Amino acid sequence: MKIAIVLGTRPEIIRMAPMIRILERENRDYVLIHSGQHYDYNLDAIFFKELKLPQPRYNLKVGSGSFSEQFSRIIIKLEGVLAKEKPDVVVVEGDTNTVAAGAMTAARLGIPVAHVEAGCRSFDMNMPEEQNRIIADHVSEVLFPPDKASCENLLREGISRGRIFMEGNILMDSALEAQELSKKISGTRKKLGLKRYAVLTLHRAENTCSKEILESLLKLFESIDIPVVFPMHPRTKAAAEKFKLNSILKRFIVIEPIGYIDNMDLLSNAQMIFTDSGGIQVEASMLGKPCIVLRDTTEWVEELSGGNYVVGKNRQLFLKAYDKGMKYKGSAKKRSKDLGAAKKMLSTLERLHREGKLKISKKSLV
Repeated sequence: MKIAIVLGTRPEIIRMAPMIRILERENRDYVLIHSGQHYDYNLDAIFFKELKLPQPRYNLKVGSGSFSEQFSRIIIKLEGVLAKEKPDVVVVEGDTNTVAAGAMTAARLGIPVAHVEAGCRSFDMNMPEEQNRIIADHVSEVLFPPDKASCENLLREGISRGRIFMEGNILMDSALEAQELSKKISGTRKKLGLKRYAVLTLHRAENTCSKEILESLLKLFESIDIPVVFPMHPRTKAAAEKFKLNSILKRFIVIEPIGYIDNMDLLSNAQMIFTDSGGIQVEASMLGKPCIVLRDTTEWVEELSGGNYVVGKNRQLFLKAYDKGMKYKGSAKKRSKDLGAAKKMLSTLERLHREGKLKISKKSLV
C-alpha cells in the first residue's frame, strides 16, 4: 500500500509527525507532500528540524493569498503530483485550506481519503476551519475522530458507521514526545527567566481581521497582573502593525514564534494558558493547566469538563474564568486510550487495503 500524506501548516506537521516517523522507521511506501501554505521558518522548517522529520518529496510552494488563490493553487499543483505518484490513499489532518483542497483533489481523482481529526465541530460556519472540516469529512472514505463527541457529529451528519474508526487522538503522541524532549533541550523559558507566568497564543483569522476585535482581545489583559508571554504569530504581528496597536503590546512579553518543543516547555510550566488554538486547548487539558479560550465556540467540547473556559471577547466572562483558573488544581492526564493513535490508524488503513475496502464508495454527500 502506498500512502500520500498531504500537509501544509504548523499544526499538521506536528500532529502527523508520529505517523511519518513510523513510515520512515518501517521503510513503508509513502510520499510526503507539503503545500507550502506555511512557509515562514518559525512556522514550518523549524518543526521538521526539531521533530527530526524527512524533508517533503514535494513542496508545492503555494504561499499566501486570498482563499480562492491559495485553494486553487493547491488543487492545480497537487493534482499533477497525485496523478504521477498514484497513491492508494491520501491522508490529511485537521481543518486548513490544505486539508480541504487536498481531500477534494484526491477524491476527484478517485483516490480514497483518510481524514485524521475528523468530526470536530464548533458549529460556527463563519469559521473557515469549520467549512474545511466539513468538506474534508464528507469526501473522505476513512474518518478518524479524536473523541466520542466528534464521532457522534459524523453520525449525525449521515456518515456511515463503517467509515468511522476511533483510534485515539494523534495529538497526544506528539505532545508527550515533545514534553519529554523539552525537559532536555528547551531553552526559551530559561532565557526569559520567569517562574510565574501565563502564555498567550492568538492567531485565528476571525480574531485578527479587524482593529476592533483584536484591540478588544488585547485589552482584556489590562485587568490581570500575571506576566503574559506572547509568541506572536506573523498574522497577528502584521495585524497589530496595520491597526497601530503596538502600544498595547507593551503589556506582554512578546517573543518570536517558537518551535514545538520550546512551546510545550512554556505550556508545561505556565500557571495559565490563553489561546484561540484548538490544539493548545487539548494540550492544556492533557497538562492539567487552566485554559481560557478566546473564541465564542470550540470544536473541543470534551475538554470543557476540566479547566477550559470559553470566553470570547467578553470581559466579564474573561475575569470570571481568570479567577477560576488561578484556583484550578488540575493534574496531567496520560490518556492511555489516545497513545499509539498513529500506529493504530496505519494498521486500520493496511487492513482495509488488504481486504479490498480502501476505495471510493457510492455514497451521497450530506
